[in-house]
Amino acid sequence: MVDETLILRKLAKLDEYLGQIREYSAVSFEEYEENWKVQRIIDRTLQITVTPCSLLYAFARTTGYGEQITTFKTYNLMCTQ
Repeated sequence: MVDETLILRKLAKLDEYLGQIREYSAVSFEEYEENWKVQRIIDRTLQITVTPCSLLYAFARTTGYGEQITTFKTYNLMCTQ
C-alpha cells in the first residue's frame, strides 16, 4: 500500500512548482527566446514538475501487493495510454 503522507508531500511539491511557474505566465514568447535566464528558470521548473507527476502516476498504478512500478515503466505506460 502506498503511504498517504508521501502522496500528500508530492502533491504539495507539485503545487509549489506550479506556483513558481505561474510567476512567469506573463512572459512573452519573444522575451522567453531573448532571455536565457528566463528560459532556464521556466525549462527547469517544468522539468522538475514532471517528477512528482510521474511518481504520483506510479503510485496510482501500484499493484495490490505494494509493488511499485519503476520510473522507466511509468514513462512507458504514460506514453502508451
